[in-house]
Amino acid sequence: MSFKITFIDVESTGLDKAFSQVISFFGRTVDLLTGKILDEIDESCCINSYHLPSPEALLINKYPIENLKKGQKCHEMLHKVHEYIQRNSPQTIVCHNASFDYAMIHNGYYHHLITPNIYQFRTDGNNILCTRELARAIAGFSKNKDFVIAKNSLGHPSFVLGDLCRANGINIENAHTSEGDTKAMIKIFELLRKSDIDIFKQALFCSKKINAAKFINQNPIFYAALGTHENFRVRPLTALAMNHDEVICADVISEEFEDVSLLTDSYFNSLLGSDISLHQPILRLRLNKGICLMGESYQDMCEEAMNVDSRSLFKRASELRRTSILTALAERNIGNYKDYPRVVPEQRIYSDGFP
Repeated sequence: MSFKITFIDVESTGLDKAFSQVISFFGRTVDLLTGKILDEIDESCCINSYHLPSPEALLINKYPIENLKKGQKCHEMLHKVHEYIQRNSPQTIVCHNASFDYAMIHNGYYHHLITPNIYQFRTDGNNILCTRELARAIAGFSKNKDFVIAKNSLGHPSFVLGDLCRANGINIENAHTSEGDTKAMIKIFELLRKSDIDIFKQALFCSKKINAAKFINQNPIFYAALGTHENFRVRPLTALAMNHDEVICADVISEEFEDVSLLTDSYFNSLLGSDISLHQPILRLRLNKGICLMGESYQDMCEEAMNVDSRSLFKRASELRRTSILTALAERNIGNYKDYPRVVPEQRIYSDGFP
């Protein structure tokens, strides 16, 4: 019996998930138990005539301008991607910053009418594991220091693929190409998995949102390693409200709950964005982001909670969940927050409708 893992990476004309176009895709499917390569795909395409490429993106991925003008059409490439994923299902699809690759592919399926099953990466028994989230979990929870967490110039942790590779002595051949980044990610994945198998198994478990929701329901207090750079820390959390897509939770040790009567809807809602600050009292976690959630046995990995009696933490969490103002705010705001992306040229061009 094999355990299929498919490593993928996409390169695109920009970072906007709604307007940018996939221009290359690389995937490698392996048997995790034996390491045998089972399948592989390497495809690229020209740019659609109505897409505006981002100069910044092209400078980073070094995609040749000439290649944007020739080759197969994007819809032809996406049909091949769809067929590849289909013939290898069920599988665990591994990406670094998985939310971007996933969004680019399912938006591409939608725009080009590839398949009604646009969320293919999460159907037919498939699920997604993000190596960036796995690296966060290893940084926050593992006592084994075999895997080196990259640091920026200020000494704060960085989970960018290139930084992790440099910190762990991995050379990326053809960096910022879909093939080069995928092969480097495979090496990072293996180091992460071997550095702490228990955390790897928990991350794999939480990669399915039904499992993440079940874990939250079963643990009045759970721990998550969240944030980047100076905002990274392990946080003790308790759920205030949850639906099938997300959970709104409170940081159990936050001091901002001393007078909850001062909390307003607008302030509460402002805390629900995707950017997480160091001591943010309220957080919104998407259940499909593959965030690794840990139980009470990892309390000592949370700096602020390691010297607090577990019964005191449990009592504090219970008090927060019983605070009617907090839970009412959470119930009113769950599912309502939207991140507003930066304005891109296409939005300005088509702001008054299509000609």
